Amino acid sequence: AAYSGDERTQFFYADAAWSLSMLSASLEPGVDCPEGAHYLPAANWAHFLGEEGIEPDPTKPADFFPICVFEWVEDHTIWRHMQNSAPPDVRGLLRRTVVVRSIATVGNYDYITDMKLREDGEIEVRTRFAGFI
Repeated sequence: AAYSGDERTQFFYADAAWSLSMLSASLEPGVDCPEGAHYLPAANWAHFLGEEGIEPDPTKPADFFPICVFEWVEDHTIWRHMQNSAPPDVRGLLRRTVVVRSIATVGNYDYITDMKLREDGEIEVRTRFAGFI
């Protein structure tokens, strides 16, 4: 990425120089994912040492839960029909979605990626930026 500026203040960096998500934290229940979500583990072998930088050591993996899976009922139905009868008969099917979420922290930016698997076969993948403005 390149940040604008004049020839003396322009800034360029590569995501790999900013850890490419190695320093992401485990997802927080109730913040990153709803209560009751299931969390998937991964090995985190990059340790932040503060001012001293990063110590990558694959022989010292730490507990890390960067992925959550949960069910979400969307705000609309897959289908709905009203039978014009007395009394009216309304039927429908709620749109339930399984969401697989991960959040990558690169430098001071957080990117929330959701993969939505819907029961009608539709798959949606979306990445959103999160952070302070």
